Amino acid sequence: MNKSRNIRYIVWPLLLLFVQFAKAQWSSDSIAIVEQALSSWNQETPGGVLQIARAGEIIYQKSFGMAELEHRVPNTSSTLFEAGSVSKQFTAAALLLLIKDGKLALTDDIRQYISELPDYGHKITIHHLLTHTSGIKDWGTVVAMGGWPRTTRVYTQQHVYDIIFRQKSLNFIPGTHFAYSNSNHNLMVLLIERITGRPFTDFTQSELFDPVGMKHTQWRTDFRRVVPDRAIAYRMHENVYEQFMPFENTYGHAALLTTTEDLIRWNQWLADLTWGEAFEQLRLLPYTFANGTKSEYTCGALFVRAINGQTEICHTGSTAGYRSWLAYYPVLKLSVAYLSNDASVPSIAVARLVSDMFVGAHSLRLPMQYNPAHIQSIDPAIQAGIYKRIDGPQVLEWIHRGDSLYLARDPEWNGMYNDPWKTGTRKFSFFGQDVEIATANGIQHYRKVKPIDLSDTRLSGLSGRYFSEEAGGEISIAWSETEKTFRMNFENGQSTSVISAFIDEGKKVSLLTENHIFLTLEYGQGKENITRFRADLSQESFGMARADNLVFERR
Repeated sequence: MNKSRNIRYIVWPLLLLFVQFAKAQWSSDSIAIVEQALSSWNQETPGGVLQIARAGEIIYQKSFGMAELEHRVPNTSSTLFEAGSVSKQFTAAALLLLIKDGKLALTDDIRQYISELPDYGHKITIHHLLTHTSGIKDWGTVVAMGGWPRTTRVYTQQHVYDIIFRQKSLNFIPGTHFAYSNSNHNLMVLLIERITGRPFTDFTQSELFDPVGMKHTQWRTDFRRVVPDRAIAYRMHENVYEQFMPFENTYGHAALLTTTEDLIRWNQWLADLTWGEAFEQLRLLPYTFANGTKSEYTCGALFVRAINGQTEICHTGSTAGYRSWLAYYPVLKLSVAYLSNDASVPSIAVARLVSDMFVGAHSLRLPMQYNPAHIQSIDPAIQAGIYKRIDGPQVLEWIHRGDSLYLARDPEWNGMYNDPWKTGTRKFSFFGQDVEIATANGIQHYRKVKPIDLSDTRLSGLSGRYFSEEAGGEISIAWSETEKTFRMNFENGQSTSVISAFIDEGKKVSLLTENHIFLTLEYGQGKENITRFRADLSQESFGMARADNLVFERR
């Protein structure tokens, strides 16, 4: 089905309409704005369902597009979608119920219950798991480095545990950083099963879904199982929609099959404090870092933000071609549930479209005590270049075009220019050879590095085969005379090119590939004798890398 029309760019009408939202109230005009923005969804496209409720009463509900394109089955309010990472709050709630009942405590060491997890020399608590401050590597990112990313193989829950247990290091010392990692919630499933002695799916059915009245909601534990009323997920590829389903049997981090009706019921159940005030306080408890900064992410697998005097409690989701968003505004008693089977429409765009109508335009919440010193005027010609994070492997590349700087490979950054820069959830401050990036979860420090030519003799020994026990795969590297660069080839036939090389302050030679892999080379005797490299991969802009320090040894 060829769709070279504007459905691929449905996000643009959403963004163009944002200017109207801050002053809008939920009225016939508001409904018209939403439906105009989503009007490209029709009988030839996937779509989604949007439902809004105030104090449990539905004030808006609309289904868009098709649940299944081949037979033109429309989406309805009872269509099941995968909720992606919105699923995490249900896994977290199950664990928090056990804490409420005194079966375990936030401060418990998870190795007390999961002894297979290596002893990394630092205590990892249940609080760390719940708030993504554990430092445990994201299993999906690890296997991607091994050449078999998610959707290329069928992974099971046991595969996930095996991958996590063979990691030889953490991303960071637990409790020092926030780094979103699906592994945390997969481990919660195992934790719940060992504490209760029951299958996770049975426990959540009897303790969550049944009491709340979520009659459609279930876990996708076997992707081959036929599920009535489930939407098929799609993505756009070369102007044609193709199926993009999550062919894996992993759950806890995602894999919740649900409807917007059930999600609205869930929000209202929590708003009514059915499990008590103490449970709600625990669900909204953030992690407090050593400097006093509190994370936006709470124990309930929720982002809690203050927006123009209103509190927003929300989470987005993305699994294969499914997209989701669930939010609650306590003062307004407002719930918003959005589920989609179209990967081409970012859920955050729909989220901001709706929420801005009620709470106004979003503004950046900076970390406490953020007062950057020595900020200087920005000269794009001077500031352009590659910057490496001082306390981590992340790399930024600023490109000079005209009178502006552009952040390479970052769709959110469009060359807006001011001093200091500010965009959405980030604020950039340049001084000297450094740049500070302030986000709601802390401040990151980057320093400009010195580029070297890819023909430098220090890279002449790079070609060869390298294997990682942690990633479970091999990477081969070879020089391409045609492209005048090195190419990394993975076991699944995919490859990527090295786009830059540089030396940092410690004289370490590093490489950056076009798909965000950061390599630090290690040498034996002689500057050409490369014996291994350490690979880091971050799938999220400006977050801590989700799989750091994967060692690849030369074969």
